[in-house]
Amino acid sequence: MCLTFFKQKSALNAYEEHAPTIALSDADHIPLEIMQGGGTLKTWKMPEGTERAEMAFKTNGRPLSAMVELLIGPIRKTHTINIKNQDGAISPYKACLKFKPGPWTIRITNTGPYEFPMEAGLAVADSAKNKEIEERTLTMFKNADRVLLQGGDSKSQGGQVHSFPIDANVKSVNVIGWSGNLSKIKKGMKIKIEATKGPNEPRQSYDLHCGGSTQPYHCIIQTPGSGWTLRIWSKNVVEYPCEVAVVPHEIDDSVDPTAAVTSPW
Repeated sequence: MCLTFFKQKSALNAYEEHAPTIALSDADHIPLEIMQGGGTLKTWKMPEGTERAEMAFKTNGRPLSAMVELLIGPIRKTHTINIKNQDGAISPYKACLKFKPGPWTIRITNTGPYEFPMEAGLAVADSAKNKEIEERTLTMFKNADRVLLQGGDSKSQGGQVHSFPIDANVKSVNVIGWSGNLSKIKKGMKIKIEATKGPNEPRQSYDLHCGGSTQPYHCIIQTPGSGWTLRIWSKNVVEYPCEVAVVPHEIDDSVDPTAAVTSPW
């Protein structure tokens, strides 16, 4: 029997009443373009007054390796995420990045070898879309069962780890990380997210570092089939905790949530 990683009633109600901020079916509005491997990069300058950007990544079945950076000026980075997926067709990645108004630039780099191209795209949220996304993200985060993650030592080792077993009928999940509501002092957020289904199965890995106090990070992780587990741990120091929430995104009502894990030989 698969353990439930959320309170069934409250989480499902939040999912049904407040649609996810980035629906997979809505990804068509994000224009994707092919980026060759070997360090190919592309930059997007954010228009004045912009506060959010939606991103999408996928491949044709090859590994997905990408780095996303939020830059202000030539060297200062306030957000980075290192994406490592073994199959970018089974596990495409979609995320929404929040930032303060300013002269921001988003840089996306294909960090894989030149034989492994990827498709990547970015869409800037206008004022109406930004407000809609903010309201839904906050509602989802507040209604979810949040987990507090404490940091580790001064070398960012030994941070708290929490695992979320995913029910078999959940095809994808929303993951939201935030540290802004834990202290009046603005603190950054460093977490690592791994999605795994077992040995010899494609693994997903996301290494995130952002100013999580004012920039709640929201992404969608694919979990098709049964047997998935999300493991999230803090890579920050003990003085900088954060909260994470995992909420169902896509649910297949035809599948028994307690279905046994089966894998073909």
